[in-house]
Amino acid sequence: MQASISTKNKLVANFLSLAGINVVNVMLSFIMAPYLARILGPDKLGLVYFAQTIAQYCILFTDYGFNLTATREVSINRDDIDSLSRIFTEVMAIKIFLMMISLVMLTAFIIFMHKFRDDIVVYYLSFGPVIGNILFPVWFFQGIENMKQIAILNFVSRFFSLCLVVILVKHSSDYVYVPAINSVASIIIGVISIIMVVRWYGVKLSLPTSSGMKMQLYHGWHVFISSIMISCYNLADVFLLGVFCDVATVGNYTAGSKLVRAVEGCLSGSLAQAVNPHISKLASADKDSASAFIRKIVARAVPVALTLSLLIYIFSNQISLLVFGGKFQQAGDVIALLAFLPLLALLATVCSNFYLFAFGHYESYTRVILISILLSISIMTVFLVYKPIEMLYGMCVSVLVFPLAMIILTTYILNRMKCSDGGNVK
Repeated sequence: MQASISTKNKLVANFLSLAGINVVNVMLSFIMAPYLARILGPDKLGLVYFAQTIAQYCILFTDYGFNLTATREVSINRDDIDSLSRIFTEVMAIKIFLMMISLVMLTAFIIFMHKFRDDIVVYYLSFGPVIGNILFPVWFFQGIENMKQIAILNFVSRFFSLCLVVILVKHSSDYVYVPAINSVASIIIGVISIIMVVRWYGVKLSLPTSSGMKMQLYHGWHVFISSIMISCYNLADVFLLGVFCDVATVGNYTAGSKLVRAVEGCLSGSLAQAVNPHISKLASADKDSASAFIRKIVARAVPVALTLSLLIYIFSNQISLLVFGGKFQQAGDVIALLAFLPLLALLATVCSNFYLFAFGHYESYTRVILISILLSISIMTVFLVYKPIEMLYGMCVSVLVFPLAMIILTTYILNRMKCSDGGNVK
């Protein structure tokens, strides 16, 4: 009984730590976003956000799904320092190698896309967070279920960036300082986190074996493919708008969508990071207990997500005017269209991450994501070909279709599993 209470308290503390820091990050974003919107305007803000999107593709590539697979391994081997050290060095070595490949891909993108050569400095400065993301082993802290370090370091990084932006960015011509500041902050925090892992948790740095690295790549392959597909969906909207539309449209769309996604991250993102390791461990021992635990989470989280979505929809125009000012006229429409994304994303996370992945149904997990992304991309393509003038609104529709498709497909798969296994998901 005491162990059960301790585990519950730890999960609550982890969720509150992540949710709390995400709320603080949203508050900092509410300061940063309107400040940059008013100083830079839609054009320069769109350029900065587009460069960040390219960097996010590189971060996705270097993550290789380790935020799920490596987290699971760390969670299982948390009491074995030798295994932790081996996992840590293998994963870090792979991520550094993938970072070098992503830098080459970024260079090729700039060289072959003439439209972006004039802003080459912005794109390279925006690459800094890729390095910082590698140095900051979020997957390790998640695996040992100690989220306070993530919360504190994320807050320090965001607050440091905000202060420097307010001090240095005074005119629209100062837009290059924004990616430079983000890069410096993320790299510094990454270095600090590595020191913490070595000194606080006793992880020993050594040369990884090729066989160990191959095994990590093999374990992460299905998740990597799924993550690639998910992030192609997450980032394709801004990328396509940046390629086919003007940067002002990118600025309006990204301003509105980032605000809604920030709320989504506070709820479903924090929840997934906090309880995924526990559900994986629980499911490996007792699937019925894992299912009961998931149902409790859904009963408490869904009403919160529904309330937030309704508030966002009702006050979308007021939120846009308050946060971004009068120059971002289309941002309010984007916020209204994406208002129910927090609710849909929460339900999709429960279905895919908590059930399919945690219960070991990796192929079904990948298949669901692939089909959902194909549906989303199909809608993007329709608007791109037939309604390019309304592409901004088409992107909003495609974003909502993805989690909705995941919910429907996963529910169908789980029901089939229950029928074939006598009413239990195995």
